[in-house]
Amino acid sequence: MAFQLLVQGMFDARCLATTHREFDGIVMTADDMRWFWAQYVRGPADADHPHVAPLRASDLKGLAPALVVTGECDLLRDEGEDYGKRLIDAGVDATIRRYDAMPHGFLSMPTLETSKRAMAEIAMTLRQRFGVDRR
Repeated sequence: MAFQLLVQGMFDARCLATTHREFDGIVMTADDMRWFWAQYVRGPADADHPHVAPLRASDLKGLAPALVVTGECDLLRDEGEDYGKRLIDAGVDATIRRYDAMPHGFLSMPTLETSKRAMAEIAMTLRQRFGVDRR
């Protein structure tokens, strides 16, 4: 069984979402994101390919079920949630889970209670999706 676990992902290098401006500089900047994207792709032509930038895909039907995790104060929040909404609109079994007051990278901050809760919820989702018994 296939499953998409998408945690604070970047889905389009254009950085057009409102949150790119609203939360620019909180942990990361839009310029940082563009730099990371440039390391991810072989060249500018790849940046438009829907396998790399799924928000540019014309059709998302038939993709694997997904859990899209976002942080409220993350500059990538709108991108992730837009992708999740497009999955749902395409009939994909997708859940969008926003964690209030969390910045980009909050899952790597294990002392935060919200991070602990998010990791537990992600683990529970994966166990359920893949039929793993906790015994």
